[in-house]
Amino acid sequence: TCSDRSFVLYDLRGHVPVAKLVLENTSNSLSWNPMEPFMITLANENTRCLTFDVRNLKSAYMVHEGFTSAVIDIDYSPTGKEFVAGSYDNSIRIFGNDRIRSREIYTAQRMHKILCIQFSGDSHYILSGSDDMNIRLWKSIAWKPL
Repeated sequence: TCSDRSFVLYDLRGHVPVAKLVLENTSNSLSWNPMEPFMITLANENTRCLTFDVRNLKSAYMVHEGFTSAVIDIDYSPTGKEFVAGSYDNSIRIFGNDRIRSREIYTAQRMHKILCIQFSGDSHYILSGSDDMNIRLWKSIAWKPL
């Protein structure tokens, strides 16, 4: 993402921009879907995650909602079926690719703003780093036993 609220795709072979999309708000992070490489999701300042099909950047393929403050980081699971996002509202949300609302919301009483988020390699756990200098480990499916 660029400083002028745009998202630009470059062809490294020709060193020229292929497509440029200017958004209403700044995007903080992006993540490519590992199983559908033409899908990309942006973590946006306007409390939403925007999924785009890079073959058609005219409008968002899906807008994921639920946060109350800026979304800072985002990461896809290795399966590509869902992604996790962290926000300044002190919450972590797990979204399905085809869902507007999150299926899980994680927060803790002493947890501060989420600065980074990552799925584990087996997609069973989520690692989060927050403003309170802690790294937390969460189960990606809360009701499953350890």
